Amino acid sequence: MLAMTERLSARWLAAIWQDGRYAFRSLRRTPLFAGLVVLTLAISIGASTAVFSMVDRLLFRALPYPRADRLVSVGITGPIDTNEFMIGRTYFNWRRRSTPFVSLTSMLPAEECDLGEQNPIRIHCIYVEANFLSTLGISPLIGRNFTEDDDRPNAPRVALISNGLWQARFAGNPNALQKTLLIEDQPTRVIGVLPATFEMPQLGEADVLMTEQLDQTAQLRDETGAFLRCFARLKDDITLEQAREQMQPLYVSSLADVPPMLRGEVHFMMRSLRDRQIHDARLASWLLLGTVFALLLIACSNVANLMLLRGNQRGRELAMRAALGAGRMRLMQLSLSESLFLGLAGGTSGVLLAWGLLKLLIKISPNAFLRLNQAGIDLRVLVFAFITSLLAVVLFGAAAALRRPQPEELAGWHVIGLGRGRLRQALVAFQVAISLVLLTGSSLFARSLLKLESQQLGMEAERVITVSFVLDSHRYRQAAAQNAFYRALETRLASIPGVTSSGISDTVPPGGGMHGRPFSNMRIAGRPPLPEQGGIVAFRYVSPGYFDTLRIRLIAGRGFREEDRNSTQTPIILSASLARKLFGRENPIGHQLALSGFDGAHTVWSPIVGVARDVKNSGLAPDAEPEYYRLRTWKSDNLGRSAVAILRTSLPLQTMSRMIRGEFASLDPRMPISIQTLATRINDLTERPRFVMVLLGSFAGFGLLLTAVGLYGVVSFLVAQQTREIGVRMAMGASPSHIASHVLAFALRWTAIGVCGGLAASIFLTRLIHGLLFEVSPQDPTAFIAASMLLLFAALLAAGLPTMRAAHVDPAVCLRHE
Repeated sequence: MLAMTERLSARWLAAIWQDGRYAFRSLRRTPLFAGLVVLTLAISIGASTAVFSMVDRLLFRALPYPRADRLVSVGITGPIDTNEFMIGRTYFNWRRRSTPFVSLTSMLPAEECDLGEQNPIRIHCIYVEANFLSTLGISPLIGRNFTEDDDRPNAPRVALISNGLWQARFAGNPNALQKTLLIEDQPTRVIGVLPATFEMPQLGEADVLMTEQLDQTAQLRDETGAFLRCFARLKDDITLEQAREQMQPLYVSSLADVPPMLRGEVHFMMRSLRDRQIHDARLASWLLLGTVFALLLIACSNVANLMLLRGNQRGRELAMRAALGAGRMRLMQLSLSESLFLGLAGGTSGVLLAWGLLKLLIKISPNAFLRLNQAGIDLRVLVFAFITSLLAVVLFGAAAALRRPQPEELAGWHVIGLGRGRLRQALVAFQVAISLVLLTGSSLFARSLLKLESQQLGMEAERVITVSFVLDSHRYRQAAAQNAFYRALETRLASIPGVTSSGISDTVPPGGGMHGRPFSNMRIAGRPPLPEQGGIVAFRYVSPGYFDTLRIRLIAGRGFREEDRNSTQTPIILSASLARKLFGRENPIGHQLALSGFDGAHTVWSPIVGVARDVKNSGLAPDAEPEYYRLRTWKSDNLGRSAVAILRTSLPLQTMSRMIRGEFASLDPRMPISIQTLATRINDLTERPRFVMVLLGSFAGFGLLLTAVGLYGVVSFLVAQQTREIGVRMAMGASPSHIASHVLAFALRWTAIGVCGGLAASIFLTRLIHGLLFEVSPQDPTAFIAASMLLLFAALLAAGLPTMRAAHVDPAVCLRHE
């Protein structure tokens, strides 16, 4: 029995080897056909593999933590922040209670800090709880983890540094442990190095981790406390839904810590760590993956058509083999061996193309897509490419393999009319339908991006330069030191040659990051309290030159003046939307507004001196939030350490950068600064939608090309097969225009069928991408019409050449051959 099995296996392998050699020789005799098939498959498989490598780390691959499926992000959400957060008092109350967590940990919002004394560099510092790494299941590469003693208030400062900082600062020397770094002018001892694969759970950058050192007693006593991001590890026997149910009573009891005016606007949230990381990229990831699979289907349909055409050309050969005794399975095996050879060649070329494409994508858009810089060709991606290649073989090789040779072909008879070959025609219609879906989606994204980039921002960004900086927490701890620095800086910036106006703010639109205050935590003099369900009102501190520099138009009243900085009452300016929300159609100029302290004697009233045009202040897509502007005065501590200087100038960025750096260096030579144009900052906000649109447009364009090539191939083949019949018709009186219209009508009929199917599919599928569009309806008729017209135009071009060939057939030549 064993010997028989071995003989059968040897015979089977010999047959495969023979078929492979025959397929290679056969394809070598038709290099154009083989090259076209391999190129088509290489591009489609390469694009699919590259996109899979991009989204694999977002959608499918395990997060870099042990048992990452047990990690969750937990807290409350509201108008203050759409990502879950917790205030210190609530957090420590939760920690003392029984929860569904094995461990609960926290971190303060990330901030930039200075490393070094002479020529300091700006790094990302994050303050975490002592159990932060242990909750994530991470251990330092070398050294030790934080302990509870490290996290006590006023304990000696210790740090865990990133692998990148370890390599850059200490060249990977283990002696880095116990070394002292000067961070924000504070000596900090290095106790460990993080693994190279470590990433923060919120995907923020982290060069240094240090302990929070929060005073639990003080946090519980404070009405609010520190602003924290919190993460937890679930117990093994508890699901996420069960954990939410168990936490609900605890959340309800903690609402007492929330200001009364916000209790109706906050919500409890607990979600998996993966959802926390990719919630805004999930839809775009699935969209890209679906797009490349649609492209792969178009490519396979195209190759299937080519294989059917090749099968027709080899009809006499296959009929001869059948007559000589070749069985049905033997003929299928012979056909599939050729398909397999082409599929593997296309897959191998596709992997090489995917490698180059990933390098290009990472280079041109490093920050547009989450974890894009981690994408690469590893074993997992190679397995995907191999499976995709085999799937492609099945899709395009099945039709040709199932073709049954006809006895008539043995005699070389051909009875093929324009109505025959329904499978080839159906494949063309299928390609047209998918191509239309891709073109419609690409058109929608193009229109959305155009609207996003061309919308009115409420300010003029051209010729504006921004300078971001953070004052050292140690050297500028006192408000007097901050005021002195800002006074000198404003004077120096205004004196730079070429600067027409300048100002300073804590933030610059439209990137967001403003301060926020509950709407109900405001009071108009002489009027009843405001409604509690008013959401959050944004505000920022600005210098008098802010509005002139950004050219934000004042629609009522006046702007800030230098003399206002010494006034006993600090004036404020409202945005137009906030003015409408507070006063309706009434003129707000001259009214008094209190922002806190409604206890009579200690209430501080601020006169409203102006109303400014609404400015996009929380990103490009959302509507402008109601906001007000407060003046940066010299008599208070409202200036803060983080600020942005803005300058309007007629000089180029390179020239201004040298002068700006010189002025900052003369004030504080150790302060790192970041200089860029405001137009660049705005352009960065459109980086991700532009990146997605470019990819979709590229895939849609290639799909259109494949569809046109497929239609051209089918029409050309049918014209070639009917050359004699066309000659007979013309000899009997048919005009060239009649022959041309007959061939063209055939091509357009199947194109129209595909367009109708594509429109129906587009109407359904485009609804899924509604969340990615800006001011464009998923059923936007312009996008549908443009995609359909482009596809019909491509179809006319593809069918035009064979149609002209049919119209110019010489009847005498055809009849002579007949």
